[in-house]
Amino acid sequence: MRIVEEGAKDMERSLLEGSIDVGVGILPINEAAFDVVPLVERKLLLVVSESHPLAEREHVALTALRDENFLLFMRGFSLYDRVREACIDAGFEPRIVNESTQWDFLLKLARENMGITFLPETVLADAAMSGVKTIDVHHPSIHWNLALICRKNSYQSPAAEEWIRWVRAYFGDDVK
Repeated sequence: MRIVEEGAKDMERSLLEGSIDVGVGILPINEAAFDVVPLVERKLLLVVSESHPLAEREHVALTALRDENFLLFMRGFSLYDRVREACIDAGFEPRIVNESTQWDFLLKLARENMGITFLPETVLADAAMSGVKTIDVHHPSIHWNLALICRKNSYQSPAAEEWIRWVRAYFGDDVK
């Protein structure tokens, strides 16, 4: 088995080309082309430095972030699209000052007050959180729906089937 890390759009292309058998990605996805097994649904939380003016708040409306510097996952990652589209729906284009493929790097940049970022609750539960504050975002809240994704009606090797079983067991009671 070989594990590949790539953005959602590249993963979809790799699945359709047959260069990978199974992906883990963020919904929504084209369910006409893919079989989807939802795994977990969580909110994205705002992460700011403890010294950021918003750090005193427990929740914030998305529109209040209009003038902030955003630290996001790279273009091609679903989380980039989710945050950007939510901002546009709230009436503004986010000012994106840095993009990364690594959530821990985004967390460190936020800790140094280089901007604000959004990360899933599940990632933050396992993260070293000193120097940052997490804040619930509403109007609208932004959700992170993780799923196993395979080409529609495709053969799965025994290794792929075992990996799917392992992932479902890992998420346990969260699996839909």
